[in-house]
Amino acid sequence: MVWQCRSEGSHWGSASVQLALLLLLSQEDYNLMQRNSLSGKIPLSLTNLGNISKFELFRNKLFCESSTYFLTNWTKLTSLQIYGNTFSGIIPPEIGQLTKLEYLYLYQNNFSGSIPSDIGNLKVLFGLDLSTYKLSGPIPPTIGNLHNLSVIALYQLTGTIPPEIGNLTSLTTLYLNINHLHGELPYTLSNLQKLMQCLIGEIPKIFADLASLVHLKLFFDDNVLLRPQFSVFCLCL
Repeated sequence: MVWQCRSEGSHWGSASVQLALLLLLSQEDYNLMQRNSLSGKIPLSLTNLGNISKFELFRNKLFCESSTYFLTNWTKLTSLQIYGNTFSGIIPPEIGQLTKLEYLYLYQNNFSGSIPSDIGNLKVLFGLDLSTYKLSGPIPPTIGNLHNLSVIALYQLTGTIPPEIGNLTSLTTLYLNINHLHGELPYTLSNLQKLMQCLIGEIPKIFADLASLVHLKLFFDDNVLLRPQFSVFCLCL
């Protein structure tokens, strides 16, 4: 059963009440779409939905500190999209147990801490957006295990770009522009022959080898990578 609510003008009030009602209606697929004006705390009773395959509650006013209970029970999830809310806490290592996950969109929330290396277990992941401003720490090298990944966006991270990122040969979009990275870009980026959009903060010579690249935007920001002589550069091939 798929439960969808798409109206953008409705006001549903307390999440604890409304989501508890939906527990009675759905035992397989939990798919609330955007801007339903849902508010309140996500009830832990949702962990009982062991057969859930999609959890999409984006652009509401929901909050909940990250809990391992959701992740350990929701191992059938293919889509976890909760962006545009006020969820907080760390991204727990148990995220690596969601091995069927294809979409992980957590941006525009209040998640903090580092990205767990266990994220490298999500081998079928297609889209990854963790562009939230409270994350910290390095880009985990295990991200190079995500060979199916097409889109990746990471914000506020430190350290260097791991050479393993060159393993993401299905990548078409790479956003690393709002970070505190340093050092040289790994030459393995030249392996990303399908890359079409890249925001990263400098003009590396290796992009000359990327035949599919259509737009390359480079910005001055907090990256400590080599700076270009101009702020925006678009390359059309």
